[in-house]
Amino acid sequence: MIEMTLSGDREWNSVYSENAIEPNTGVYKWFMRTKFSERRSHFILGLATEELNYEEYLGQDSNSWGISHSLEFFHNGKKQSLSVNGSKVSSGSILVVTYDSDRGAFGLMEISSEGVNTLVDIEKCLLEDISSKRVFPAFSMFSHGDVLSILTDLNEVSAYRAKVL
Repeated sequence: MIEMTLSGDREWNSVYSENAIEPNTGVYKWFMRTKFSERRSHFILGLATEELNYEEYLGQDSNSWGISHSLEFFHNGKKQSLSVNGSKVSSGSILVVTYDSDRGAFGLMEISSEGVNTLVDIEKCLLEDISSKRVFPAFSMFSHGDVLSILTDLNEVSAYRAKVL
């Protein structure tokens, strides 16, 4: 597991993986765990090109695409709600992020104490102008003490899912 904790105080910071996803190379999945330090925590998961501005949030420009904890999609500084019934990501849950590089489609599922929930259907979140670009898994955080963990051992996901379900 790789764990990142935001040490700044209420300002956006972004990072991306060193492993690139090339165009038209299939479907990719990664697993993340969330832990919020406060009730009004903010984070965005998504994809970015190498031109990502680390001091902005994902989706603030044309070089990144992201989905927030409140299920809002960001790209080019524009926001679009993807939430169904006001649902949000829960602290402590495991997120399954899926990217189809052939179609430029993005999806998000949550594994929590309530079970498995599709938050963003990959069939409904087709990203504009991304399918020909080399991108990297990325995320942004805002609140001091928030933690996002990338789960590198699938046994962690399996054990959590078995415990939850």
